[in-house]
Amino acid sequence: MPHLTIAYVTGYSEKDIGMMDQTPTATYPGTATSIPEIMDLAAQYHQAAAVLVLNAEQVGGPGPVRYGPARFCAIHAVELCLNAFLRLEGAPPKAVRARMHNLADDRFVTTIGLRRKTAQHLHSLTAQREYLIARYAPDLLAQQSQLNRMMATLVEVQAKTHAFVNRPANRAKILDLSRRAAALP
Repeated sequence: MPHLTIAYVTGYSEKDIGMMDQTPTATYPGTATSIPEIMDLAAQYHQAAAVLVLNAEQVGGPGPVRYGPARFCAIHAVELCLNAFLRLEGAPPKAVRARMHNLADDRFVTTIGLRRKTAQHLHSLTAQREYLIARYAPDLLAQQSQLNRMMATLVEVQAKTHAFVNRPANRAKILDLSRRAAALP
């Protein structure tokens, strides 16, 4: 059995790995993105999901696969809204990324005021790994939650997150976070 080194496992040579260690760490995309920008992007994904649902209904196609892109956009819009909430609550971008598409968090229910049914759906989306299935497994789309439930979850999450973000106290908090981010090198 070969000796399991990083070079063996990754396929990179020892020289390549040494050079990687010397490469300056780049800022992760989205780290400096503001909360309003995240909410705007979520709104665009929501709009894209709605257009894709209409398109799927008009064009037709093979069963649930035709709704796959709409489902992906809807789930991503939900995730963006919840990410904006977490950032506003003080979670650093790295901690938000570390959630790995986990949409289930009791703070969403208690702080934003999501309905119990919506909270259960967020838990189900995470447990069933619907985000990953929408992206990579068209053969499993038929087993996912109903599209109308997905769109209802999106509508509620976006509306309640938007209202939460736009509270006067939170708007001041966003300005403060933006100033601090602008001061970083």
